Amino acid sequence: MLSNNTSPTAVSNRPWPSARYLLRTGAGVAATALVGSAAAGSRSTWYQQVDKPPYQPPFAAFPIAWTLRYADIAVTSAYALQNATESQPVID
Repeated sequence: MLSNNTSPTAVSNRPWPSARYLLRTGAGVAATALVGSAAAGSRSTWYQQVDKPPYQPPFAAFPIAWTLRYADIAVTSAYALQNATESQPVID
């Protein structure tokens, strides 16, 4: 059942998710980023030996791009969770 008399299509008018959701998704995304960064090791000898295309961005661009990407994932996930409604059972 939906709480607070909201309809399944109701969406919050807030432009940003609440701090509660941002902290939760931010912590999850940060943990994932740390584990992925430790596992990837872009400075490894294997990666240095891979034949890379000439249009590959410089190494300094990757931390900036991935930080922005992870921040976007955290914010959009928090917004989606904040505005999610309880799903209806498929079979009663």
